[in-house]
Amino acid sequence: MGDDPCFTYWVVDCKTPDCGTIVLDVIGPCDLRRVVYLPVCRNFEITCAGCMKTYVYSRGDVRSENALRQPISADRNSSFQAAIQPEPRLGEE
Repeated sequence: MGDDPCFTYWVVDCKTPDCGTIVLDVIGPCDLRRVVYLPVCRNFEITCAGCMKTYVYSRGDVRSENALRQPISADRNSSFQAAIQPEPRLGEE
């Protein structure tokens, strides 16, 4: 990939046929030696910017993907961010 900036992202495919991929969050610069693992993820809703439809996604829908683009703050989806936070244990609220 040479000098092109490559980054790894958490993504889902929009559930509208042939719509596209929704970027959830940037993981970091591409590193082929790194194994990315999503330990916790509850169901979450996202409205696709392409088709403007809202769908519910689960951990099984989320995958990592490498892309040649710079990370931007808009790539952090708040619904996904909330879904990957561990739930507080009893008495830790």
